[in-house]
Amino acid sequence: FLLGAVFSHMLFCYAVCRVHQMRRKRLEMKAAILELFLLLSVISLGKSLVLMSYNIRSGSGWDNQFNLTRQAAVINSIQPDLIGLQEVDNFTSRHFVDEATTLASLTNTHATFGAMRLFQGGLYGIAILSKKEPTDIQVFHFHQPDHTPSECAGPPTSNDYCQGSVAVKIPLDDDGNDHIWFLTTHIGLYDMQLNETLQLTTEFIPRLLQTKPLA
Repeated sequence: FLLGAVFSHMLFCYAVCRVHQMRRKRLEMKAAILELFLLLSVISLGKSLVLMSYNIRSGSGWDNQFNLTRQAAVINSIQPDLIGLQEVDNFTSRHFVDEATTLASLTNTHATFGAMRLFQGGLYGIAILSKKEPTDIQVFHFHQPDHTPSECAGPPTSNDYCQGSVAVKIPLDDDGNDHIWFLTTHIGLYDMQLNETLQLTTEFIPRLLQTKPLA
């Protein structure tokens, strides 16, 4: 029973976090050791995976034209095993469609959507597309530093902590003995997002590995 974790869209943010929050040096060192162990665990399996991270901008390209078929063509041109999607709409008034499920249908993958906020009558969040069907799914929501819940409805506001992470457990062989955890998130490089990165490495990932949270 071997667990691995592949990080999507967060490694650079975490590196910056270590630079800007030296007061948490001991905590971050523990997180860095855990991160290295997880990545080495995947490498030790001796298996090859194609990973992709894609901010779909709610289905619109840089020309602001909504076109999920075009975005599916980008994914199909790469043929990834796992794709982390950011800025995904789910039946909002601007795009009344389940974008993750639609892209999964167009790319012959399985969709896992994580709602992060109520938005325009629907949901807004992140998602994962996977060639193989997940055997487990975990969703993590960021929280205020004092653990008070956030009001996650409407457009984003400063320091609302209305983001999180979605993780899927994917088998690497037919007998299910080997698998990995793949997670995606959507964070930036500001103080709030640096705190969110710490929550990922000290709370969510240990939960995936069923280990004691780092402190």
